Amino acid sequence: MRTGSPMEENPAPRPRACVAALAAAAVALLLAACGGRDDAGNAAAAYQAALERAPHLGRPDDGFVGSDACQACHEEQHASWHDSYHRTMTQVATPASVKAPFDGITLEGRGARYLLRRDGDAFFVRDLAAVGDGAGPTEAADRRVVMVTGSHHMQIYWIESPAAPREQAIFPFSYLLEAKRWIPRHDGFLSDPASQQLDLIWNDSCIRCHATGAMPGRGADGHYEPRVAELGIACEACHGPAAEHVRHHQQPGHAKGPAHGIVNPLQLPVVEQAQICGQCHALSGPSTPELEERWFVEGYPYRAGEDLWETRLIVRHPAKAKRPAARVPARLGRIPVHLLDQYFWRDGMARVSGKEYNGLIESACYQRGGMTCLSCHSMHEGKPDDQLAPDRLGDASCLACHAEIGEDVRAHTHHAPTSVGSRCLECHMPHTSYGIRKAMRSHEVSSPSVQESLPPVGRPNACNLCHIDQTLAWTAGHLEAWYGRKAPEVPAPYDERSAVLVWLLRGDAGQRALAAWHMGWPTARETAGEDWLAPALSIAATSDPYSAVRFIAGRSLQRLPGFDGWAYDFLAPEPERREAMRTAYERWLARPLDAARRLPRLGIGADGKLDAALVGRLQRERDNTSVSLSE
Repeated sequence: MRTGSPMEENPAPRPRACVAALAAAAVALLLAACGGRDDAGNAAAAYQAALERAPHLGRPDDGFVGSDACQACHEEQHASWHDSYHRTMTQVATPASVKAPFDGITLEGRGARYLLRRDGDAFFVRDLAAVGDGAGPTEAADRRVVMVTGSHHMQIYWIESPAAPREQAIFPFSYLLEAKRWIPRHDGFLSDPASQQLDLIWNDSCIRCHATGAMPGRGADGHYEPRVAELGIACEACHGPAAEHVRHHQQPGHAKGPAHGIVNPLQLPVVEQAQICGQCHALSGPSTPELEERWFVEGYPYRAGEDLWETRLIVRHPAKAKRPAARVPARLGRIPVHLLDQYFWRDGMARVSGKEYNGLIESACYQRGGMTCLSCHSMHEGKPDDQLAPDRLGDASCLACHAEIGEDVRAHTHHAPTSVGSRCLECHMPHTSYGIRKAMRSHEVSSPSVQESLPPVGRPNACNLCHIDQTLAWTAGHLEAWYGRKAPEVPAPYDERSAVLVWLLRGDAGQRALAAWHMGWPTARETAGEDWLAPALSIAATSDPYSAVRFIAGRSLQRLPGFDGWAYDFLAPEPERREAMRTAYERWLARPLDAARRLPRLGIGADGKLDAALVGRLQRERDNTSVSLSE
């Protein structure tokens, strides 16, 4: 039995698929999409030039054949995968994949200045801080945009590195797709504004999960010659190398039946099924120093269907692990608690996106109930946004095991059966994780308690994230009356003030971001009313030191009635932001306020105005602990 495994035992690892030498070509698809011969030639040349700087594509010697080989026999599944954000996680930079404008734009921020230009189907950036912007620099100073990461919320760009032909350095600006604007990359993440922006290279960071069959290819000189089976998360990431599968099914009279030479995740035991997602959706690393060194050259040895824990160490917080120190990758040694705070709440629950497997394995529903990722998600049936199975959008997944609750929902939830308060996910998987400038559901199934929301843990609970107008003392009283959970002593200001209001103005940056998001969440606005939210949100949107918090608060405010046209820029200089706060407050004062919302706990006086003394006190008490959440 593995020490620290969430289950008592895993079956022995399965052998890898046999190796076969097969190759697939993609340039023909690009040419077919072009109108004329000259355009096609230019597009092909630009694509080829980018490929010469991108990772080498194809790993036939390791049994990978690429997703194109799957299409002929699995057209429907290939189409649903092709529409997913998994496929477009990393792409070669082409006019189809690059969503940001590049035509003669100058970007400036955080000490960086770049000139962007597009030449036909190719994209280039010029570091003006390094070469100046006079007549001297030529096109020789330009660096080609090689790859793009992301296609859903934000795009990050990778440019050719002068250090080595196939090393890709991260571009210091990102593009927000919904807002249609460039921002300094540091401002796209919840990071301490005083911290340094990391100069990453794709070859030893994002390659870990944003490609299929990745080999970093670090040489003796420390530079990389990476190779991937495919950019993005493709078929063979979940089904394993398919060369033997293709060879078998190309033989005349081949035997039909169970998948041959590949893995069907739905047919795997619970542990191995979840591990397929866990290879990327977890905080983990090579389990030994030898595997760590091997990773930099050959990549992870894990293949779908094998035992992930044989070669990967899943990081567990001391509050969750069965040994006193956290289980951590060998290369990191013993992670200090303050570094674990980048990933976990103090009670050990994951607090950032991308760590869903870390949460799942701590859940009783997984450990004893057989719950896996595919209990809710479907890679080929769900919508690309969250890939939830269509028949699991309600409470079906939970009630399959908890049928007795479904027989009398009100007795369990103390809410109307058709209300949001009776939805399993809202109470047991609330939005307490942060990622890509929004709150995301926890994947550790748990029940709400006030104790988890008190210092030193400070993790918001499901009740107060829905009832954003209520105090922690109110929640504690209801949980004691309904479920017999002894109410803890609730200190000020949580005993008399809305918990979400306190988190927004007084919490650490992670708490403030979650509070700002929930104040714009339609469910919470419907439950707690929305006419009292604007003043507090305008303060957070304009004065919070973390740009990510300002962005979320501003977005929540603009979603309130009467604020859709509110002029605001979360990266504007402070005087402009203060003026935006003034106009927001005046706009709020001009709107009717329900008398039931003129409450001290909401920071609203009987006169219908903001309690400035309370707000000032909460801001002075703000937790200024450095927070950088590692998504």
